[in-house]
Amino acid sequence: MDRKIKILLIEDNPGDARLIEVMLKEANVQYELECLDSLSSGMAKVKFDGYDIILLDLGLPDSHGLATLTKLNEIRPEAPVIVLTGLADEETGIKAVKEGAQDFLIKGQVDKNLLTRSIQYAIERKAADRKLHESNERFRIVLNNAPITIFAIDKRGVFTLSEGKGLERVGLRPGENVGVSALGLYEKLKVTLHNGEIMMMLEVVRRVLAGETMTGITELRGIYFENQFTPYRDAQGQVNGLIGVATIITERMQAEKALAESEAHYRGLFEESPISLWEEDFSSVKRHIDKLRASGVSDFRAYFEEHPEEVVRCVSATKIIGVNQTTLKLFKADSKERLLEGLNVIFSKESFDIFKEELITFAAGDTQFQSEAVLKNIADDKLYTVVRLSIAPGYEDTWGKVFVSVSDITERKRAEETLEKERKRMEVILSALKTGLSLINPDMTIAWVSQKVREMFPGREPVGQVCHVFYESRATVCDGCGTLRAFKDGKVCESEQVVPATGRWYYIISQPIKDTAGRVVNVLEGITDITERKKAEEELRKLNEELEQRVKDRTAELEEKNEELQKMNRLFVGRELRMVELKERIKELEKKNE
Repeated sequence: MDRKIKILLIEDNPGDARLIEVMLKEANVQYELECLDSLSSGMAKVKFDGYDIILLDLGLPDSHGLATLTKLNEIRPEAPVIVLTGLADEETGIKAVKEGAQDFLIKGQVDKNLLTRSIQYAIERKAADRKLHESNERFRIVLNNAPITIFAIDKRGVFTLSEGKGLERVGLRPGENVGVSALGLYEKLKVTLHNGEIMMMLEVVRRVLAGETMTGITELRGIYFENQFTPYRDAQGQVNGLIGVATIITERMQAEKALAESEAHYRGLFEESPISLWEEDFSSVKRHIDKLRASGVSDFRAYFEEHPEEVVRCVSATKIIGVNQTTLKLFKADSKERLLEGLNVIFSKESFDIFKEELITFAAGDTQFQSEAVLKNIADDKLYTVVRLSIAPGYEDTWGKVFVSVSDITERKRAEETLEKERKRMEVILSALKTGLSLINPDMTIAWVSQKVREMFPGREPVGQVCHVFYESRATVCDGCGTLRAFKDGKVCESEQVVPATGRWYYIISQPIKDTAGRVVNVLEGITDITERKKAEEELRKLNEELEQRVKDRTAELEEKNEELQKMNRLFVGRELRMVELKERIKELEKKNE
């Protein structure tokens, strides 16, 4: 030992106390030794003075046995203690270690080497225990304030761990589910895997306990979680259970829903535009389907895939009874007769696959079908459309009358392709968003950060730095600092900030952490890089403006056409009136001539 150790010896036997002091001197230990002969005097001393180590005799005039250690620990639990026992009290010394002492020494069996070694190890163990406790406490603070949940399930399907701030969102307390069967509690819970497959939680647990790692989304009490299920193994590699991490993604799901609703809104605007109407006769097709069924065909999908020529035959057998004027305009036909020649006039190579789906749907007994289809006009220009077919009531057995509507979505399709690219880009951005965590002290210094923060701000050590200096290169706290407001008001604060040095945007949520008295002792910052989202939002805004403009232009075009029709109508009406007047004038002249 190369530094002076402050030692308190509580021993009522002067001879034993003198012996301890002599051994310390012989061991050439740099120390400050203070001797007291009663527990009361020792407790009064340690209450105000700090010591590196306390040597405690369990047989004192005012206290005896393990109660002596218990009373001392109540006053100064962080101080390392070595108990001193007699030859006949070894069992008591062992119990003292279980009660919190770092070691015990038997009087009469102690030499200078054993004494100094025991003191050194006691101090080091206590320091290590203190660091471990602080680390566990810091982890607990972070876990109970971050928007995640960590859980563990054993081989029987019973919860052995359930912790995290995320539990509050579904009305649960940390540890509430421990000892409860997950299989029984969440038997009907559905998990949506990343490939879109929906699987029951029972099956997920079974597969993970079989050694498979899985991820998926669950919804519980209106809150959406993204879950990572991982098997954990013992030293022999055997699966003993699973560990799960659940992150709340409700906000992300709401954003995706809003995007989907936006797409549906614009799709509806286009579908309300004037459409092409057809009346067709499928009776020959129906007779052919009945003939195939009578010959033993039951799986029409497999049959048509194996015999594509049969699809072509059914196309040719379909009769077109009539079309409207919008159809002529859409398909650039100069007469109805040109379109009445048959579907081959407007079918592109891709159209036959959609017609095959129509046949399969009708053969299964359904009377309605809808799908996007690629058709062509008379000039061989490709048209992207939505085709809707409905067998007219009363014709279900013959298919003799089928009404078809064709909506031109060529412009919409291009817009959807653009929207789809933007949506996929947004999904990549959202899925890549990982929140960095930073624990801030009242003096605005950084106490701890997650690895994500180090990745966001590489090259410098954040712990110990003043947060606004480290993150924003500011000498002073800005007026709108959410962390400062969280310290002052004790409420959660949210903000979006741009760091001038990098030009990157960050979403910051500041969660106050309070002690038992309600005082804010720390603030946990959640830091999310939203730079790409900002860019995507701007691009999506521009795209929406473009789509709205297209709708306005189309509406204006339709209004212009309507105005022309009204003008023509007024012209014809005026002409008729003039004809009537002319006839009256002729009659008058004829009467005069008579």
